[in-house]
Amino acid sequence: MLQKKFFAVLFVMLFFAGTTVLSTAMSQPRVTFQFDIENELKEGFYDPERHTLKIRSNNYSFSDSGYLTLTQSEKDPTLYTATVSLPRSMVNRNLNYQFVIVSNNRIIKEDFIRYVQIKDSPQKLDVLSFDYFEL
Repeated sequence: MLQKKFFAVLFVMLFFAGTTVLSTAMSQPRVTFQFDIENELKEGFYDPERHTLKIRSNNYSFSDSGYLTLTQSEKDPTLYTATVSLPRSMVNRNLNYQFVIVSNNRIIKEDFIRYVQIKDSPQKLDVLSFDYFEL
């Protein structure tokens, strides 16, 4: 009888341990983008009422429109963030992206492309800001 209880407990432990490992292995990689818009706010180049801060990629479509929209932080009005879950096929591949400002269907983009190598675990990227624009 004691042997049956032992194997039952062992089975339950192994089942839940295997489920945890499997769900971790099968989870989608996530990336959190962070952007500081302070300089653009000070210069009057960005107005949260009229403009939208987005990310676009030339090797991954974030949505039907192709863009990922960043939202303003409640704690810091100059910080914008967005988190995206990516397919597992992106692990160990580079995600190319650019920050863009959208205003009245006009797109103002960075004049260079950034990239991040996608990892198997959640990534929170450093806070970035615009260096150069292509008007």
